[in-house]
Amino acid sequence: MMIAVEFIKDKINKEPNLEALAHVFEKGKEAGILFGKGGHKGHLIRILGPICLSKKSAEKAIGVFEDIIVGMN
Repeated sequence: MMIAVEFIKDKINKEPNLEALAHVFEKGKEAGILFGKGGHKGHLIRILGPICLSKKSAEKAIGVFEDIIVGMN
């Protein structure tokens, strides 16, 4: 199971927002969650849990991601 989140500056031009991606990536590391990077423009955060992922671990990772995104606004 993998989920990717695309970071763009606006919906019309779809220009990558690498600054926002870097912020989420670094804040995730600080919280102990490692997100992957991807996409041909390097503008995707990949969320990939292990096969033995517990509900508690999944909730923690999603909570960290949500807190980072909400804190950006």
